[in-house]
Amino acid sequence: VDVPVPFSYRAWGAAYVVLPQTLLINQNSFRLAVAHELQHHRQRDTHWAYALLLARAVCFFNPFVHFWNAWIEEIQEFACDEALVGRHS
Repeated sequence: VDVPVPFSYRAWGAAYVVLPQTLLINQNSFRLAVAHELQHHRQRDTHWAYALLLARAVCFFNPFVHFWNAWIEEIQEFACDEALVGRHS
């Protein structure tokens, strides 16, 4: 299965990171992608993803919920990037 972008998820108490094969070519890109996805787990973004999916399912016809969900996801991405940039290692 070809994965176009890296992503992380949590299922049955375990945390997973899925990366595209193209990231294996460049070691710096690979390390940055892994660090970024692991940061999502540290910030518990993968836990919130299920709550956001449930809100979208329950309030499917409410457009505000879809905009709110996109806004939360964008904030999570920026917070993750900010945390990685702030690290010294």
